Amino acid sequence: MRKLISVFVLAVLAVSCLAQELKSEDIYKKVKEIKNIYYSKQQITLLRCLFDKALHKFSTGSIDLLHIDGLHTYEAVRHDFESWVGKLTKDGVIMFHDIAEKKDDFGVYK
Repeated sequence: MRKLISVFVLAVLAVSCLAQELKSEDIYKKVKEIKNIYYSKQQITLLRCLFDKALHKFSTGSIDLLHIDGLHTYEAVRHDFESWVGKLTKDGVIMFHDIAEKKDDFGVYK
């Protein structure tokens, strides 16, 4: 359970960092508050970095659930997938966000 929660939090924070918005500090504080209230007994470390910078912090075969919600282009999502797929356990699952969106140059469709 710890791996699942920490990786999901990583995904949320990586996206907020990627956006480089003023709201990202508010998002981080809210995620930290939720972690402290509901998951205080879990050993969770929040990472505030982009996916590529966090990659070395996880060993091969160590992630049960990965949520990819990064830059919404085919090339960026393909890069995230190819970079992280080796970190999954044998039965690991990857969830993608906005992969069926088709609007101008937004969306990951092919």
